[in-house]
Amino acid sequence: RVKATDEYNASLVKTFVISVTNVLEDLDGDGIEDHYDADDDGDGFSDATEIDYGSDPRNPQSVANQAPTLLDLNGTSVPENSPAGSLVGTLEAIDPDANATINLTFTNGNGSQHNNLFTIDSNGTLRTTTNFDFETNATTLRIRVRASDEHNASLAKTFVINVTNVLEDLDGDGIENHYDTDDDGDGFSDAQEIAAGTNPTDPASVPNQPPTNISLNNLRIAENRPVGDLVANVGTSDPDDVNGTGTYAYALVDGNGSSGNGAFTLDENGTLRTAQVLDHESNSSQTIRIQVKDEHNAGVEKSFVIEIIDLPESGPNRTAQAEPALPNWLSEAQPAGIQAPGWYISDWFGSFHRTSSPWLYHADLGWIYAISDDTGNNGWLWIERQGWLWTGQGLYRYLYRHTDQTWIYFLKRKNDIPHFYNHSTQRIEH
Repeated sequence: RVKATDEYNASLVKTFVISVTNVLEDLDGDGIEDHYDADDDGDGFSDATEIDYGSDPRNPQSVANQAPTLLDLNGTSVPENSPAGSLVGTLEAIDPDANATINLTFTNGNGSQHNNLFTIDSNGTLRTTTNFDFETNATTLRIRVRASDEHNASLAKTFVINVTNVLEDLDGDGIENHYDTDDDGDGFSDAQEIAAGTNPTDPASVPNQPPTNISLNNLRIAENRPVGDLVANVGTSDPDDVNGTGTYAYALVDGNGSSGNGAFTLDENGTLRTAQVLDHESNSSQTIRIQVKDEHNAGVEKSFVIEIIDLPESGPNRTAQAEPALPNWLSEAQPAGIQAPGWYISDWFGSFHRTSSPWLYHADLGWIYAISDDTGNNGWLWIERQGWLWTGQGLYRYLYRHTDQTWIYFLKRKNDIPHFYNHSTQRIEH
């Protein structure tokens, strides 16, 4: 009611009705007016809960909830070479809000560079997704984990995972494989094995081929030669030894074709010698079996037939003949002994067998016809393929050949044939 009065005090009184109009108040925009909305700010907490908690029911950033306050991991190392899926540890988060539900996930940020190498399951178990090599991979790994509650309040933390070394020493030589140039200790470097296609971690897998063949440079020997006389030298063919400088172990072994092994010896250099006096009339040949092994114990075996050459001799079925006197230049030769009748040994000329004629069987040169020269101090030899040769003490193994008036040098007997070096042509002859 309003009264209006003028300057003369005249007045008018009138009653008015004022209407109060409604204004929609909806802070969270959910279509429910705040007066009737139990959660004005729409933060998931009722106004009554927020008032009790002490937070502002009209501020969505002020809620009746606290973020997790602790995030920890109870294992921070993994041994190298552990398989994918290996356990590292268990993550644990603490939230001050009762009955809070915590979700653990990887998150990006500082210290998250190795997240992809691990997994986290629903129980917070941290496991690997690959295996690690201490010597070649990073040994300090970093992951970043986020613990968030059901209201998305969260705490993030970076953890360091250490890859620990495991001693790997396949061959037990005290050198770890990563630094060992020969992991399996088979005598071949890892680089050699990789290049050859063999397994550098398997001592039975080596880039080595066994010898492929055995040869003897002589397959004939005269009967009645003294014990210990040279028979032959063993030759070895090995595809891994193209220069012929390899180291081999030689042995006479049992097996097919070894019946005559007892008549010979074979030394570490592959030299075959007689172990007894051989008699043509008793056995015209002996069969031996030889084994050759390389330094990696790969080997080959082969049998050989050694022919026993018949020499003139006296006996029940022969007419005894007087031996002619030795040429003067061979007069210093002495009988080998009763174990090798008919054989003589010269300090400079070697072993030879006398006959009832000027023919001699020389251990290296074979059959030779031996006479003295005019002086009697040196001698002439006739040898098949070479003709007349002149030599003597102080000259041999040099021999002067009459046919072409040149000097040749006796090298060795190979394949039952004497080999010589011709100083004029600088070639080897036989």
